[in-house]
Amino acid sequence: MTRTDVKALKMLKIERITAEPWQQDAVLTTLDLEWLLGVNGAFVRQMLDAYHERFGVLLPTAGTILDMGRTLTHKTIVVEMSLSGMSTQEIARRIYHSPEAVDQYLKTFDRLLVLRHFGLPKKLMVQVTGHSLSLIEEHLAIADKHFPTTEALTQYLTSRGVDLEEAG
Repeated sequence: MTRTDVKALKMLKIERITAEPWQQDAVLTTLDLEWLLGVNGAFVRQMLDAYHERFGVLLPTAGTILDMGRTLTHKTIVVEMSLSGMSTQEIARRIYHSPEAVDQYLKTFDRLLVLRHFGLPKKLMVQVTGHSLSLIEEHLAIADKHFPTTEALTQYLTSRGVDLEEAG
């Protein structure tokens, strides 16, 4: 058995031992995965990242479901998937979240875009929304990437059903 074969087998094990608890309304931590697989944390993270890159699916762990740790958050992934044209149902299936949770992340993103459209400073966005500065900065970085001009931002918000004339 080659090293590649061993990694492929570990990836299948990780898939199974993360999906089964999720189906029973539970999640495992990466520490749990380390213990069950007999590997170190760096290897577990590498395998989870490789799985996501290969299949476009975030396996359900405490880090991805509960947004624990400093990894790319599922909120960012939801927004990116939506902006690439994926439906709420497809996103929910791929990241092991409910469609309602996916829609909530997208509503938060849209609200922050409206505040950006009207020029609200970040610190005031924190006060108005109750969201953390890091979440706001995360979403605004996505906005900068996808909507480099005011026109692009306005077009997106209008396509999402936001009536900017009524708000202004």
